[in-house]
Amino acid sequence: MVNYHLKEDDDKDIAFAVSCLFCQCLTLDEFKVWLENIIRESDVDDIPSYIFDLLDFDGPLADIFSIIGFDPIWPFDDKAENALYGISYKRNTVIIEDFGLSRKESEELLNKYPEVDFYFRKLFDFISF
Repeated sequence: MVNYHLKEDDDKDIAFAVSCLFCQCLTLDEFKVWLENIIRESDVDDIPSYIFDLLDFDGPLADIFSIIGFDPIWPFDDKAENALYGISYKRNTVIIEDFGLSRKESEELLNKYPEVDFYFRKLFDFISF
């Protein structure tokens, strides 16, 4: 069994995954594959009920927190969160919002915070790019 960090007092995996959704380096469909992996790889008693509820989620991303029931806390330095846009660019994701960073700046941040790239590849090992 895999031990995911999904509870309010230990939420780094769900916090990272939700941030990936907001930064568009992870699609909602990929997020749901990850949720299915959690269900498959975890002891059912260790899975918060919101994981099952998120499988049906199809609303605005801002509504995801009401399903989770708490606001997960980004597990790294605040500036490192912008490195996720570097992953979006690497994956050739179409960035919908103007987030104020160029491709070059985003990739430089990703190089500065390799732990973000490492964590993404570890958590979403079914995604290759």
